[in-house]
Amino acid sequence: MNPFGICTWGDEAECEGCELRGRLNCRWSREALLAFIALIIPFAVVGVPGMYVAGVVTRQWLPQAGFAAFIFVFFTALEARLLCRHCPFYARTGFFIRCYANHGLPKLWGFQPEPANRWEKGALVLCFAVIGVAPVLIELNGLAYLHGYMARLAYSGLIIATFFAIVSGFARLGLKFCPRCVNFSCPFNMVSRELREKFLDRNPVLRAAWSSLD
Repeated sequence: MNPFGICTWGDEAECEGCELRGRLNCRWSREALLAFIALIIPFAVVGVPGMYVAGVVTRQWLPQAGFAAFIFVFFTALEARLLCRHCPFYARTGFFIRCYANHGLPKLWGFQPEPANRWEKGALVLCFAVIGVAPVLIELNGLAYLHGYMARLAYSGLIIATFFAIVSGFARLGLKFCPRCVNFSCPFNMVSRELREKFLDRNPVLRAAWSSLD
């Protein structure tokens, strides 16, 4: 289960007395998984219906279908290739990812302890930009097809709600998870250098991979 000897998947008894305990999300927990899911719920409540309404009023479903296809490919394959395979949580054996973010998704790539390269980081930022911007653009396109003051006003409120759901989701991610995340390859990772170095020191495979690039 733990072929690389990473403490994330080691005996939990090893965590006793560890100064990183409680300072990093270095162990899987159901509470962290539920907290991560909670980030998505506001967008699901307003963004998904908003895009559906846009399809109804425009009679154009290609943008929604394209976005849905992108989301599917990103979370099932692309994100794992760009980011997840560099994460300590990904080092566990098995076909499915076990973590507090992409829990239950397939592992299509092998674990890569070395940091993500610039191409991977750049592509990831671009993908997150698409996720954040596309729903609002789809809804704005729907607004252009609406007639009637009240209808436009109501739908404008839905667009604003979608925008704030996306912004608040990313903001809460940055405040709650990024400062404690052990995937140091992520361009949005906010763990201090001190904590990162201490975690790497506890995991020789990761330390060797990161040191080889110094």
